[in-house]
Amino acid sequence: MQYTAEIIKPRWQTFASYFLLSFICLMLLGTIAYWWILDIRFGATQIALYLLLSAGSAMGVTLGAKRIKVVIGEGSDVMEQAVVNALIVNGQRLKQQVNKNTLLESQHVFNKLFWNWFGTELTSVNYTDGSVVVEGPQRVIENLKSSLKRTTS
Repeated sequence: MQYTAEIIKPRWQTFASYFLLSFICLMLLGTIAYWWILDIRFGATQIALYLLLSAGSAMGVTLGAKRIKVVIGEGSDVMEQAVVNALIVNGQRLKQQVNKNTLLESQHVFNKLFWNWFGTELTSVNYTDGSVVVEGPQRVIENLKSSLKRTTS
């Protein structure tokens, strides 16, 4: 079984979504603190600090949600089904299946609650031109590669 793996560039949309979410939360907490403790100053430096904190946390989360694309060269319907079954055994759940495209998500409540914001934890399996293309989070793809090595060797 031959496969090639490549790291997918982080999406700008994920960064912007996390940035806005963290900035709104920080502004809300800062406003509540300002109303309760009237001694603190709420000005341009406070907003600049919120912008820097939001950018840093959004950058960390976006880069931490690394996605990997694996192309399995000797693809067939049997191999596609083996890949989907290996993902299901490793804790994924079938979310959507249309023709040769399958979308899976985590079964674990913790993963769905804390890691799957803005679709970063979804795994897709596509069968095209004699190859199976799997795209998903790094930990899911690493588990898939090790389970496929065990089954094929």
